[in-house]
Amino acid sequence: MITDKFDNLIQELGATLKIKLKPDKNNACLLRFKNGIQIQLEVDSRGEKLVLAADLGQVPQGRYRENVFREALKANGLAPPRNGIFAYSKKNESLVLCDNIPLEELTGTKLADYLHSFIQKGELWKNAITRGDVPSFMGNELSFGAAQGQPGGLFGLIH
Repeated sequence: MITDKFDNLIQELGATLKIKLKPDKNNACLLRFKNGIQIQLEVDSRGEKLVLAADLGQVPQGRYRENVFREALKANGLAPPRNGIFAYSKKNESLVLCDNIPLEELTGTKLADYLHSFIQKGELWKNAITRGDVPSFMGNELSFGAAQGQPGGLFGLIH
């Protein structure tokens, strides 16, 4: 039932992406993309929603973390479509992009379309964290700047 729905969805997604996909022994599927984004897919405990999660990397403690989290909270407050919600993994000390999508009318093609936006958002934030930049919003426009109180770029140069 739930397992069959998830298995069918993953197979449809694989056909759309032109790759072979199947759930693992835990009824989850990990998608690894060339840009370094990895997305875990699984069904929630009620069997009603597909849960997506992408670990965007560790965020060092201190002012930089506070600034990144402040901007992530702002992003979570934007009007839909948000293409994911930011969360914090205490276990990994990392920023996670996640979402829940109702399974009822979800198809492999619809999921592939959604993943495109989800991956783009994740990649922007993952790259910013890797560089030590803080994503910030001007209206609904996302921009990146060096962390306040932190040197930016090589030898403290702003890039």
